[in-house]
Amino acid sequence: MSFRSYAVLCLLACVSFSEGFDCYDTLCIGVTSNITCDQRTNNCTVLENGDPKCVPNPTGGAGVDCLTDNFYCSAVLETGKAVCLYSTSDCYDNMCPNEDQTEYIPCDQSNSYCGINTADGTATCTPGTPGDGANCTVTADQDEFYCSNNATNGDAVCDYPPKHDC
Repeated sequence: MSFRSYAVLCLLACVSFSEGFDCYDTLCIGVTSNITCDQRTNNCTVLENGDPKCVPNPTGGAGVDCLTDNFYCSAVLETGKAVCLYSTSDCYDNMCPNEDQTEYIPCDQSNSYCGINTADGTATCTPGTPGDGANCTVTADQDEFYCSNNATNGDAVCDYPPKHDC
């Protein structure tokens, strides 16, 4: 097998198994016009005359990766650029685990999120975006709650005090 054939095979294997993005762009922007283009399964190209063209592509097109699990996808109306919107929780975790979840570091996830240092597997806490937490359900029987955290792993817990009649 020639080096060129090997390189093409390797490229195809890498492309075929790429995981893609969390959220994808929704428009294809040309020089003078824009068209709708769901880039989860398409790719945007601009023709020589400047017109946008949406081309089927199993690996998708442009998009963004979101930093935590508590997101949903949206897009900027004018440009179609994908954005991650983060849902908020009622209570937030207060620790981050290392890669094998044997050690934890303090991390107030109401305005920070956890990550893993790829070099050594240690936990990281990055400020700026909310991390993981719990949403507390309020019902007629449980009409109030307070937040606490698991002492071992920092998971957020919704605590419901007993309801009193008076």
